[in-house]
Amino acid sequence: MITFKQNIRDQAHVGSDGAIAAMIGASIAGDGASGTGSAETANQRRSISRWMAALLLIAPLGLSAGLLYQHIGAMPDQGAELPAECTRNDDDAVERLVALVRGKSDADLRQTADAIFRIRRARRNCHAGFISLAESDYRALRKLELKP
Repeated sequence: MITFKQNIRDQAHVGSDGAIAAMIGASIAGDGASGTGSAETANQRRSISRWMAALLLIAPLGLSAGLLYQHIGAMPDQGAELPAECTRNDDDAVERLVALVRGKSDADLRQTADAIFRIRRARRNCHAGFISLAESDYRALRKLELKP
């Protein structure tokens, strides 16, 4: 029984066209007749497998980063209404903030930055639907000491 390799080798003795066919056949068969053979094929396979492994590692990271960015970047519009559960608490917090800004002491000014941070975080949590987290910030704002 004649194999593909033997058939290509036999054609190599036919002439110049046969020699070209022999080189092509040898590179396909991988017997090293063309100078490349299985070593080159193995290197190509290793290279491809490395790229596939890298892709399998990087793709989930990219997807996770995209989802995280979408979640963090999904901030409410400036004119968006607060949910009804947060409206009263937010109004009280804003009144406290105004009182802090009007205060004359240095302690009031230090508390102002914290109050602004907490109001912004509470509003973001309200818009995202995390009412209990927002209420914890509003509770902390109610505990601020206001000096008349």
